[in-house]
Amino acid sequence: MNKLILLYCLLLFLHTGCKKEKPVELPKEESKPFYAPSTVLENPEKEPTYKEDTATLYEYRIGKSGDYTYNYDVIGTDKEENVVEGNITIKDKYGNGELKYSNGNTFTVTVEWIGHGKLLAKDKKENEYSLVVKE
Repeated sequence: MNKLILLYCLLLFLHTGCKKEKPVELPKEESKPFYAPSTVLENPEKEPTYKEDTATLYEYRIGKSGDYTYNYDVIGTDKEENVVEGNITIKDKYGNGELKYSNGNTFTVTVEWIGHGKLLAKDKKENEYSLVVKE
């Protein structure tokens, strides 16, 4: 019986002696900003590393191996399913470009890869557009 009381006291001591650790709050990871519109080159063909390739989806690329900037023709829709199309420039996961509606209204967007050949674009008013690379 004494052993049982001793075991109970030991468990009670261990239970009250343990402090609950507060969970460590990890810093919130900020989302990376899209590239500023200035990353779109006015005359990319003047770049020394300019390369066209009609066998691939991109119109052209510039840069050194592992650090390329690509240019694509894209088509997509806004949240009301209105069709937009245009041209974008991408480096790594982010880029920007210009889209237009069928009525001719053009606007600047920033873009982000969200899947293979799929992009999410946002304009200055934070309107979103679902885009795909034209084949």
